[in-house]
Amino acid sequence: MPAHATLQGRIDMTTQARSVSPTAVHLLLIVAWATSGAPTVRADARLPLADWTALVPADVRLYVEFRDLSITRHRLQRAGLWQSIRRFGDAAGPGVDEPPWQTRTVELLGMSAEDAITRVLGVRTALAAVDPRRWDRGVVLAELGDEALLPPLLQKWRATPLESVGTVARFRLPTGLLLAQRGPTLLFGPQTDDDSLWSRSVLLLAGRGGPHLADEPDFRALTADLPADSHGLIYVSGPWLEEWRTRPWGASPPVFAATMDAEAEGVAMEVRTRSLVPTTTAPAAAPSAGLSLPADSMIVWSGVLDWSRVLQPLMTSTAPADAEGLTRTLRKAFELLEDFGRRGARSLDRRVTFVVGRLPAAGADDFEQPTLALLLDVEDEVAVSGTIDGLMMLSWTWLTTHWSDSPASEPGDYETSENEGAAVRRLALGRLLAERTRCPFFRRLEVAWTVTDGRLIVATSAQQVDRILAALRGRSPRLSDDKALGARPPPEWQGANWMLVRGRPAAAMLDSWLRFAERREPRVMEAAFWEDWARRRVAARTRLGVGVRDAPGGRAEALVVEVAPDSPAAELIRAGDVILGVSGQPLPASQPARAVAERYHSRSSAAGFPLTIRRGTQEFVINLPVAAPAARLDPHNFDPVSAIRVVAEFLRHTDSMTVWTRTPGPDRTDARVRLRWSPPQAVER
Repeated sequence: MPAHATLQGRIDMTTQARSVSPTAVHLLLIVAWATSGAPTVRADARLPLADWTALVPADVRLYVEFRDLSITRHRLQRAGLWQSIRRFGDAAGPGVDEPPWQTRTVELLGMSAEDAITRVLGVRTALAAVDPRRWDRGVVLAELGDEALLPPLLQKWRATPLESVGTVARFRLPTGLLLAQRGPTLLFGPQTDDDSLWSRSVLLLAGRGGPHLADEPDFRALTADLPADSHGLIYVSGPWLEEWRTRPWGASPPVFAATMDAEAEGVAMEVRTRSLVPTTTAPAAAPSAGLSLPADSMIVWSGVLDWSRVLQPLMTSTAPADAEGLTRTLRKAFELLEDFGRRGARSLDRRVTFVVGRLPAAGADDFEQPTLALLLDVEDEVAVSGTIDGLMMLSWTWLTTHWSDSPASEPGDYETSENEGAAVRRLALGRLLAERTRCPFFRRLEVAWTVTDGRLIVATSAQQVDRILAALRGRSPRLSDDKALGARPPPEWQGANWMLVRGRPAAAMLDSWLRFAERREPRVMEAAFWEDWARRRVAARTRLGVGVRDAPGGRAEALVVEVAPDSPAAELIRAGDVILGVSGQPLPASQPARAVAERYHSRSSAAGFPLTIRRGTQEFVINLPVAAPAARLDPHNFDPVSAIRVVAEFLRHTDSMTVWTRTPGPDRTDARVRLRWSPPQAVER
């Protein structure tokens, strides 16, 4: 081994945490598992949502329930979304070494998934788990359409009776699966029952009492006003949600609850969250310009945005040395924005609108380019126009000074064009950005802005500014022209923040990206390309950036020879330091530098790496702030091309998704989601 070794160990904490967590795709896997198969029996009467939640213990942190699954599946099939959901499920799992037992119906029950749904899970089913990250260890509840179906099922499964608990019969299947039964209700559990979830649920099923989810304060508080007759319920709480929020948004632990109903024309959801997303106490603003935007807008978000909260991380961040200039520029920009708010805007905490559109391909060999625009109400147009002009030129000067070595990229003035009395200014950033990133498809990018009709409009394309102005002034089709769009909020949600996503335009843009990539760089369409890319990225993320070599004289010491500027150890270790031990254990006399690297790679899940250091005549221990090893991060599962294709297929069948959000109280955010299917005749590839 070379005398000079480099430790490899910098891990992105977010990546590591999410690699072992059940993502939204994993929940789709649960939906796909629960809604696959042939037609099933419909329940004659719906029971209150709290009914089955009284059958699972209070420490359950993931609860997913579905009813009338055949109807839901049938509607998804008619909408053309069924196969997309199945592909979502096929593309992901719960992050375990083997498929979860809940999906191995052939092996464990001797019947296909379709047969299992038809005969066992079709009327009503639920999944409950103590740890959302390991829902494969959870239990499954099922309701038979007819209790008379049970004896032949027990015979087919070759179930061995166990001691009953009151009126609850218990069985063990030859495959190890545990089963409890009371009337038409079945309770399946994994072979090991490590957390005794199945055993405790059996006691609740038998009426023996004990704390249960229905009485949990978090569950009751968040589901109290949810519809009691919905087709589905999802409840998640606990540490897993802590990992997913970017920072604490409230004093209480985060909780998520939602109901879902599949309708003939789409899906409706009611969502309740606590301490999960940022909230605002600003009063509801007047209706925004969102519905007056161009009819082919892909994504629109309109709401009250707390600018100080959004920009605060920038103001308090510790920037690396090579970004100090940019940080100073952005802080100056922030000061300009504050001045802009005092002089020209009603407030920086005002209703703003973001819109994502698309520019058509420049030619047959090009792709559709996304555009982004911001709209903000203003009062003093002259003051705001002067401020925004100065802000843009400040940013342009910094970019051309720090990003380009070409004299041709010296700062220049912006170009101005007229649009029915509105002065539209633009700066062509494309060439500079393309040179900087070595991505030629950025060449069409520009920043354009105007202040007119009481609004500031900033966009990444002058063409988009012109199209927005035309729609706002009623000279071109608007979103509001589509009466079936479903973007109008219910009366009680007037003034709420809202987001609109148009499926087919977004799918068309994604398709154009794939066609462009296939023509220009066919290799990026292959899974092997992305597997290699992911492997290199993982290696880069796990690099600690500390170079060590064996100390001279055969001593049991490792000498630090270099520390990379971006290393998490940069503030703690210096070149010339001597490493004497790791985690309290001395180094071996043979190849001590290699021992340091090996111990780093084999470290436990602790978010630190203790080193005993000698610096001069002093000895001390430092704990390097590194993340735990991402043991489950598998580059083999990284295939963005397949993911884009699945998303595009889903969007192709989705006419629109509308989301309204509001803040009814401290730390609380409610949402109403409506997914509207595309008519079959409108779905085009």
